Amino acid sequence: MFYTYIIRCKDNSLYTGITTDIKRRFEEHSKKTSKCAKYTLNHQAEKIECVWQSENRILASKLEFYIKKLTKTEKESLIKDNKLFKQLLSKKIECKLYKRVIFDEKYQMKEKIFEFLRTIPKKKVVTYGQIAEYLGNKNLSRVVGNYLHKNPDEKRYPCYKVVNSQGKLSNNFAFGGIDGQRERLEKDGIEIINYSVDLNKYQWKK
Repeated sequence: MFYTYIIRCKDNSLYTGITTDIKRRFEEHSKKTSKCAKYTLNHQAEKIECVWQSENRILASKLEFYIKKLTKTEKESLIKDNKLFKQLLSKKIECKLYKRVIFDEKYQMKEKIFEFLRTIPKKKVVTYGQIAEYLGNKNLSRVVGNYLHKNPDEKRYPCYKVVNSQGKLSNNFAFGGIDGQRERLEKDGIEIINYSVDLNKYQWKK
């Protein structure tokens, strides 16, 4: 997932860029690390004004290019009212391919969880605890489960590949309960015995 962002600097100027990690990139700008942009090296980054999510670098870069073409007044209007997104940019980009998001730690956590799901190979499963450790806190297993239960797109984010620490399937699987999860795993070629997966055989060690 890629993000196109607008940052406001201390002198009230605006900077637009792209990244795969908003938090990291803003820190690079604001702390003026060796990876910050030339612009933010001379203009102190103060806050993130808005962020748009897109599928790949090409889309993110295209939006960045056309936002940079806008006048300062148009950028300020866009920041205040996203309804102007189509009005200002629809002749340049396919607006439906972009989603404006509210950037905070919860949003970032959710994105990391769902992107992790897309990396799990076929015929492999992971545990809630594995994803929690990937997030940097092994105590977040229950939080992971709550987010998976709200999965917006099961084909894109295969949450059926997540089981508990004993390899057991979930009664609360969001798409058809425990039998729905069993059917999807068996279709992948994973053997299910008593609604459980043999983790020694099928667990993915990333």
